[in-house]
Amino acid sequence: MVRPILPYQIRIMNKSIYLFTFLLFSLVSFAQETTGRLEGKIVDIKNNPIEFATIVVTDVETNFKYGSTSQTDGLYTINNLPPGINYKIDVSFLGYAKESLLNVTINLGATTVKNFTLSEENQSLDEVLMVRLRGIYFGHRLFQY
Repeated sequence: MVRPILPYQIRIMNKSIYLFTFLLFSLVSFAQETTGRLEGKIVDIKNNPIEFATIVVTDVETNFKYGSTSQTDGLYTINNLPPGINYKIDVSFLGYAKESLLNVTINLGATTVKNFTLSEENQSLDEVLMVRLRGIYFGHRLFQY
């Protein structure tokens, strides 16, 4: 003889189906991650943050470059980096010596943290050339007087 399914058993089965579906979609969403992330902080020797420093990440195998600038607190983030083991990071800012880091590894779905300390460097300009044209532009033509 077959026992009928009671209403509380139906509720339990529905909850089980919902839980299974939720877990299945959670696993699928994790499987779709295809990139990594690089972040860190850029400071000077006195541990003051350097804002607007230029960060260039180069994939040495393909020579493809990714770039960013540091924020006012010295923090930077570069998202959507393909995973790889052969990245080069260059950090530069006017008045400071350029820092480079080779063989940086970016892992799939992970955040790689690389901090930099830049030292001051005196730089001088050779010359500044200023040119003044006398004339009036009308459209694309220059009328000199």
